[in-house]
Amino acid sequence: MGRYLIKRLLWLIPVILGVAVLIFTVMCFVPGDPARVMLGASATQAEIDALHEQLGLNDPYILQLGRFLYKTFIKLDLGSSYINKVPVVTALKERFPRTLIIALFACLMQIVIGIPAGITSAVHHNKWQDRIIVIIAMIGISIPGFWLAQMLILFFSHKLGWLPAFGISGWTSYIMPVFCSALMGIANTCRFCRTYMLEQIRSDYVVTARAKGMSETTIRYRHA
Repeated sequence: MGRYLIKRLLWLIPVILGVAVLIFTVMCFVPGDPARVMLGASATQAEIDALHEQLGLNDPYILQLGRFLYKTFIKLDLGSSYINKVPVVTALKERFPRTLIIALFACLMQIVIGIPAGITSAVHHNKWQDRIIVIIAMIGISIPGFWLAQMLILFFSHKLGWLPAFGISGWTSYIMPVFCSALMGIANTCRFCRTYMLEQIRSDYVVTARAKGMSETTIRYRHA
């Protein structure tokens, strides 16, 4: 087990490097000028050229890539944001607690909703409860998160005015992000629990428990 974990962790190194090179390459060759974004539309060409020279954007691609990898993985310097002009590490520190809160509550929703829904679906296999839960789970898997987020903002923020569209102004600001983050996880957890529960309630030990006269509640929720 220890060797397997070490092997998997070592495989992360080339994967992370490959992703970093891929993202940097894409950002280098897509249309757009970081210098113009940083200086704004009113910047003169002389100012843009000066910033190009300062950032090293005039250097060859290989040199830029080498400098990026050295600063990122050797010096652990992620640079500064082109938009906010603040160090990326500082921005990450500011946003990490909020991201952690969203992730934790999304995971909690997956457990609290997904597991009972999957068990209920399996217990009522091929009945109306099972069909409704399966349809909802399929919808949850199919809906793109970014589209759902936009629809929620349009409906609950702009039309009804119940929830804030952006920023953190209280606990209500977390409702839509948590729901969007949790929906696909709830659907996947539900489907997994349904499949696994169907296997368990058809197994030999469940048949034996029924033969001994145990109640269905005990068999389902304690043993299966």
